[in-house]
Amino acid sequence: MTATTLHELLWDVSYHAMIETVLMREHVFEVKVKNPKRGLPRAHMPEEATTINLARSLAVLAPPGTATVALHSRAVEGGSKRYQRAPSGADMQLALLLPSGRTISLLLQAKRLYPKVRANPRYEEWSARQNKDLECWAWNHGQQPGMILYNDLVPPFTAMRNPKASSDFTCAAFGACQGANHLQLHSHAEMMQRRWDLFDGTPGGVSLCINSTELRRSSPDAAQITTHHFPLEHLAHVAAPGRTPGGGGPGGDNGPDDVSGPTPTTPGSGPHAPESPVEVGIELFADVPVWASNLLELANRESAWDDPEADEAADMGDDSDFWIASSVVLDFRQLPELLRLPTPQALSAATGNARGKLIGAQGNPLAAQRSIT
Repeated sequence: MTATTLHELLWDVSYHAMIETVLMREHVFEVKVKNPKRGLPRAHMPEEATTINLARSLAVLAPPGTATVALHSRAVEGGSKRYQRAPSGADMQLALLLPSGRTISLLLQAKRLYPKVRANPRYEEWSARQNKDLECWAWNHGQQPGMILYNDLVPPFTAMRNPKASSDFTCAAFGACQGANHLQLHSHAEMMQRRWDLFDGTPGGVSLCINSTELRRSSPDAAQITTHHFPLEHLAHVAAPGRTPGGGGPGGDNGPDDVSGPTPTTPGSGPHAPESPVEVGIELFADVPVWASNLLELANRESAWDDPEADEAADMGDDSDFWIASSVVLDFRQLPELLRLPTPQALSAATGNARGKLIGAQGNPLAAQRSIT
């Protein structure tokens, strides 16, 4: 189901990321090379899996044109000597169109939290060296570098380790968004039904840190980055400085960025008021970035799948920074008709075109590729 607001979208993808992490750790075990006699330790969600799930959820659930995401391949992230490409140091780039008309354009490196039994949890693979590449690429491409972080139910995200009750979900991880003072493991729709305040909690599964000083750390624990750490859905209201939290239910008026609650004419006060872009350091752009515009145009262009120029461009090479293979989302109501017809020759013109798009997207990825800058 498509989200109705940007805040709902970001809330729900973060919620699902946290639930997937917790279910993985609680129900899946793994065999390790070291100390096999100690039994099977619990498995943890790899950051690559969370990144793929996150990108897919953003692409499928986002209102049209609201969120555009592109993943960086390993060759792009680490650089390519063959093509003389500098490393991006990034896992993804994300463009979010705010209802206020401004755009956030982020270049992100993903890291997961490593829970510790006898120590503070750390983002162990956070690398200052890698983040130099991230910052350089971002500066050269008009983007804002940052860390996108995947979390778990351990301190400082909860008051207790392995909490079993909602009262244990007191959160002290997000100093840059002080309203998020506890984790709320409910979907956005459930929060609205319960009329709970959307600013008084956070799913906490996905968060961000974009402060340049913090990027130059290595393997910080979660408590070390608290001052500049904020939950993902903070991006939905950061462009509306002076917001104060509303009732969280359908009775509140929608503000300029579609977050429930009143919009004061003067900056609000109190611990739950969202910060302004200056305070959290997020740069807002007047225009949608070119790469996002091109990708959205490609997704909306009916003739893109059958255009021979796509194959020609793929064969000849291109001077763009990377290739992106686009995917197609089909209406499930069309699938029975598409799947029971054996060959394109037996199809009507309209149905044959739809099936051709499906075959082109899945069977020949190069046919759906475009260079974008």
